[in-house]
Amino acid sequence: MLEVDPSVLERPEVEDYDCSGYDTSTASLSSSVHQYLFAHRRRYHAYYGPDKYLMPTDEKEQDRLDLHHEMMRLLWNDMLHESPLDKPHRILDIGTGIGMWAIDMADQYPMAEVIGTDLSPIQADWFRLIGGLFSTSCQANCLGSRFEVDNAMLEWTFKDESFDFIHARNISGVSHWDHLVSEMIRCTNPGGYVELCEYSIKLFCDDGTMNPIMA
Repeated sequence: MLEVDPSVLERPEVEDYDCSGYDTSTASLSSSVHQYLFAHRRRYHAYYGPDKYLMPTDEKEQDRLDLHHEMMRLLWNDMLHESPLDKPHRILDIGTGIGMWAIDMADQYPMAEVIGTDLSPIQADWFRLIGGLFSTSCQANCLGSRFEVDNAMLEWTFKDESFDFIHARNISGVSHWDHLVSEMIRCTNPGGYVELCEYSIKLFCDDGTMNPIMA
């Protein structure tokens, strides 16, 4: 059962949301996966539960994720990974977000099938724009990248030893890292690679009065 703002259901094309209170509805998987919660003029994930991902999923957040992807490429000297890959055939991206990393990997490794999973199906919003962003030569493989709605905290449905490379970057809402890493290892081919890229947050002050305990 999902709570959906009725004003949004009346005008789904409007991006500037004014919450009018919530109504309750039930729907099948195919339709309910595209329903969201709306608060403070922002759209939030709902399908797996609003506590699973606390950031918005609207167009403003997708723009932020796109900018973040470009920042990471600059920081990594335009590299998408550090693992020494050699013609991988199957690549999995956990918490793919808008899917730009997966799309870039499909462009870089045209021989590979690239699958991206995420709690919300926001990748479709970006696919409408891809035709004008990529050359004709790479559109076939980039647009052939597959995206699935999935919760990595649940039991994975992928078979053992089914990917040459499994990647996750700056993923939020991980409640059981042991489960996540064990499933990554289980689904990686012998000789394959698992790569996790996470950031840490450190607090500083300009006058030196904040000690490590306060931070």
